[in-house]
Parts: sequence; C-alpha cells; structure tokens
Amino acid sequence: MWYTAPPTFNSSSIQSHSEDGDDDNSSLLSGSAANGMTSSADEREPSPSPSKVSLLGEQIQDVQASQREIHQAIEELQVALRDQTQRIQMLNMSTQEIQYRYNSIDEGLYDINNLHQSELMDLRQVVRSLEEKVEYQAAEWTRDFQDAIGQCQTRVSIEIQQFK
Repeated sequence: MWYTAPPTFNSSSIQSHSEDGDDDNSSLLSGSAANGMTSSADEREPSPSPSKVSLLGEQIQDVQASQREIHQAIEELQVALRDQTQRIQMLNMSTQEIQYRYNSIDEGLYDINNLHQSELMDLRQVVRSLEEKVEYQAAEWTRDFQDAIGQCQTRVSIEIQQFK
C-alpha cells in the first residue's frame, strides 16, 4: 500500500497526491482507452480491480480520519480561544477596576494634599495673629508696668518729701 499516513495540508503534498490520484483516476475512468483501444457506446468499461477499490477505500477512510482529527483540533482551538477571550475580558475588567481605584486614590490624595496646604496656611495665619496679640499684650503690659512703676515712684518721692 503506497499511502500510510494521513495527508498533510501543504502545497507539495496536495500536488503529489493529486498527481497520483489523477493517474489512478485516469486509468480507472478511461478503461480500455488507456490500453489503446477505442470504446463504443455499446461496450461497457471494465470495472476497476478489487485491489484499487480497496486502496481507494483505505485512502478515503484515512482522509475521513484526518478530517475528523482536523475538526476535533479546530473545536479544541475554538474552546481554547473562548477560554482565552474570557481570560482577556476578566483581565480587562480587573485592569479597569484597578484603574478606577487608582484614580480614586489619586483624587483622594490630591484632595488631602489641598486640605493640608489650606490648613497649613490657616495655621500660619493663626500663628501670625497670635504673635501680634502677644506683642500687643506685651506692649500693653509694659506700659501698665511702667505706669505702675511711675506711680510708685511718685508716691515714694512724695512720702520721702513728707518725712524730710
């Protein structure tokens, strides 16, 4: 038997099988014309030999088996493609969720930073205000003490003069 493996589908193997098949088919179809005899409409073509029929049957079975294997491989690839597509969709969803979380965190961080800057400005203003109050109170206390000291000095000098 000349055909042992399932056919592979590349250009050279298809050409070699078609050339071999053409030779077999031409001899089967032409019958007596291939032997150099002419056939008339009344004459029947001789039937192909049983070995050629069984060889063709085996070839057909091999081709059918190869087709089943190819269909099974295609189905497996389709299932794998669906699985990969689902994985990609899940990864896309996860990526979108992570992007959403990142954007939320980024916005929150921006808001916190702005709040921090605002509070720092407020604290600086409060500190300046407190410094001004302390300076004003210190100046006021200093005047009050100077007034009190001046009054004491005046009393002391009045009392010193009375004792003299």
